[in-house]
Amino acid sequence: MHIEYNSEMGALEKVLSKVNRPGEPTDWAQPANLECRCADCRELEAFARNPNERVHRFRVRQDRRQHLHGTIKRCGLDINHQTERIGSPQTLVCTKTRRTFDNRCKQYTDDIASLNTLAALEAGLPPELQGTLRKVHEAVARAKSPASGSTASMS
Repeated sequence: MHIEYNSEMGALEKVLSKVNRPGEPTDWAQPANLECRCADCRELEAFARNPNERVHRFRVRQDRRQHLHGTIKRCGLDINHQTERIGSPQTLVCTKTRRTFDNRCKQYTDDIASLNTLAALEAGLPPELQGTLRKVHEAVARAKSPASGSTASMS
């Protein structure tokens, strides 16, 4: 039986080119291009882009809090929000998170686990796969190397 490895090798090479440890964020800025240009959304966008501000408070009416909630959700911003039910109007407290970074770290961990599984299949592979298998081993070794950076979140 003859197995064609070219397409499988191309797929594996593509996967290997994308397996990189996520870079640790250096600040709290996150991309935000909100379509809505109301004053509240402009303030939310400025907060999201601000590299130093982690928590922002919006003391606004309920309809405006709901609008901000919808905007955060619709735009996929890494921001948790909770209404502080003191005074009137109440305050929407927005706190930036590392959700996207944490998801990338999880994907990276899953990718490395898959590469470990592939590397374990080394025995019995044809010679034309040895070069790619070497790259798999290198990617796994980079993942284990403490010099390649930490994946811990900023607090």
